[in-house]
Amino acid sequence: MLKKLKLTLLAAAILLPTVITASALSMDEAVAVMPEPAMDMPVMADAGRVADDEILEAAIKAAKMHLGNTDRFATLTHSISVYSGAKVVYLNWSDSSSGDEYLSAAVSDDGVLYWFRLSENNKPGLPAISKADAVELAYMYANKVNSGYSWLSQDHATVNYSRWSGYNVTIHSVYNGYVIEDNSVTVRVSPDGKITYYDAFGLARNVTVPVTPAKIISADDAKNALKTSLPLELVYRSFYEYDYKLGESKATIKLVYKLPDDYATKAVDAETGEVITIEQNRIYAVKEEEARAADMAAGSSNGSAKVKLSPAEQKVVGVQAGLLTAADIDAALRKIKEFGLDDTLSLTSSTLYTVKSPFDGKLSYKWNLSYRNAEGSTYVYAEVDAKTGEILSFNNNGSVYYRNIYDGSMYEANVDPKYTIEQGEEAAQNLLKSLYGDKFNSYVKTESVDVRPLSVAPVTVYSFSYVRTINGVKFNDDRITVMVDPNTLGVSYLEFGYTDTEFPSAADAIGANNAADRYFDVVPLDPYYIVNMGRKDGKLIMPELVYTTDEKQLTPVYRYTYYGYIDANSGELLGRDGEPAEYRPESYFDSEKNFNDIADSPYYMAIKMLYNMDIIGMDDTLFRPDDAITFADLKAMLQNAEYWYYESEGDTADDATVAFADALYNVVCALGYAEIAELDEIFNNPYGDTSIAEGRVGAVAISAALGLLDGIAGDTAPDFTAPVTRGEAAQLVYNLLLR
Repeated sequence: MLKKLKLTLLAAAILLPTVITASALSMDEAVAVMPEPAMDMPVMADAGRVADDEILEAAIKAAKMHLGNTDRFATLTHSISVYSGAKVVYLNWSDSSSGDEYLSAAVSDDGVLYWFRLSENNKPGLPAISKADAVELAYMYANKVNSGYSWLSQDHATVNYSRWSGYNVTIHSVYNGYVIEDNSVTVRVSPDGKITYYDAFGLARNVTVPVTPAKIISADDAKNALKTSLPLELVYRSFYEYDYKLGESKATIKLVYKLPDDYATKAVDAETGEVITIEQNRIYAVKEEEARAADMAAGSSNGSAKVKLSPAEQKVVGVQAGLLTAADIDAALRKIKEFGLDDTLSLTSSTLYTVKSPFDGKLSYKWNLSYRNAEGSTYVYAEVDAKTGEILSFNNNGSVYYRNIYDGSMYEANVDPKYTIEQGEEAAQNLLKSLYGDKFNSYVKTESVDVRPLSVAPVTVYSFSYVRTINGVKFNDDRITVMVDPNTLGVSYLEFGYTDTEFPSAADAIGANNAADRYFDVVPLDPYYIVNMGRKDGKLIMPELVYTTDEKQLTPVYRYTYYGYIDANSGELLGRDGEPAEYRPESYFDSEKNFNDIADSPYYMAIKMLYNMDIIGMDDTLFRPDDAITFADLKAMLQNAEYWYYESEGDTADDATVAFADALYNVVCALGYAEIAELDEIFNNPYGDTSIAEGRVGAVAISAALGLLDGIAGDTAPDFTAPVTRGEAAQLVYNLLLR
């Protein structure tokens, strides 16, 4: 059991080398810390009346309270930024007399440390402190910096280990027994116990403590609200898997139930049971879309009349003869008046390329055409099916929409457009019907979820989106998006997606309510608090930046917590890859939970070390050191230890046991010795006449020479043909890391 750390931590004293020493520490000992030198917290007046030089000086002093002595740095640079009314001072120390290290910090104008990072040239090694020590140090440091903040919960901390940087600890906030969503602080603890990173930008300030609700609705009531107001949607979904041997993607279409598109912006009020909208209190900047430049067309080459083509080559030539030419495509595009391809735009390049369908492997041929005017101020790009002539995409960066973005005129005073949005939609639909015929009949209009309000901007484009439906079910991969000029009804942008493949039947779908029940069978629905700026028009307004001092409050809500899919026929939970998924809720670190079956194991220290480094995990509270390890678990150990060059035979089942000699071969391969490990003839058996399988003598000899068998095999050789145990595998990986 770990002893409690003393609360005299020097803000985890990141810059004092004697805070925690490896020589005075084992995995089960308390962490020694040094007291903090006295320093008064700077008292700051209203930021609006304080000069920037005073703010900077106060920020430096505030930072040094938690960072310690910075005199070893010869250079300090800074910047001062304002975000949503909050002034933040950024400090960067460099040119250290202690070596190649850098220190950066961000401090508010009222002296609150938001963030810091200490960068050093570290080599990966074994940690001198345990996970429990790291969580304790991180919690103490976070509370030291946020002395008036009482909602951080040590029982709601997550921790993972990196060989290069140490322990990454995220501590969540809890109020009234409920977690506060996305309200946490992250602290990084080095392998020897120094605090090297701190991030509290996600920690909300100035939150009003809510009155404890007299009653919170039950999870069942919340589920019913979600079923009726935010029901799961039946859709076709394509899932892709990359075939590394063939170097191409394979795709499968499945019928699934998915969360509604706006699930992330909706919640169930835990007090009233009403569905409320969560609205971000910000205006998104319009992002300029980058134009895609087409490759230059390949030059032609002369052939000899005497050279004969193979059947495959003749087939390709025959296919090419049936395709439209670039001139055909150009002429067709210029006839579409909505595109505005007049004589001022010249065709600058055309490229024909092939695309292999991930669904059935069929090839399709497409033309990329690029246009430009003489001044180089306007570029137009088009992608067209070379066989059918269907326009797959069109983009005119010289349109009024893009010009207004480039020259800033979109922020000028509002001007009423010539045509209404209804007229724009009618023009768009007429064009789409003429271009795609009956195919367009399978598309239905859909509203965009990503709304970007620009209240001061004139209307420069009408944008319409359509999604394809098959058997009455949406297939979101196939969409049409078209942008129409409100003053000319010209088209500045068009994107057409159509997948030509078989779709599964929707006749046996289990229904949205049944799918929701299956979802909630595996995904628990628990209330939690959400930080917000209050309600407006029935919506919860989210703060733009939680760390600002604007007044905020907590509201208890229920929301979907796991984004996955439900197979529409079987009701099985699927992951984002379309494969059966196991729901794993966030697991908080529990210092009381430990391996209960390793105390008498000779591999105790190795197992403890690998656990603290996140190389192995627990099966509840057990490790089962005497059980034979599976190929999957051995592979995971090596991967988690950041060794990737293990043997991975295609016919080795994940649940197969691994012979001792084969385990050594995997470890030797992880070191990069695969090419010589199988050369038995150049090695002597280090254990005399001990039986070793063919092709594994080299692995055993290399392992013995490098000390990888220390703690496992002494003068007496182990049975290299027997399955290696989990404890022996842990010792092997531990010995590997010791190198």
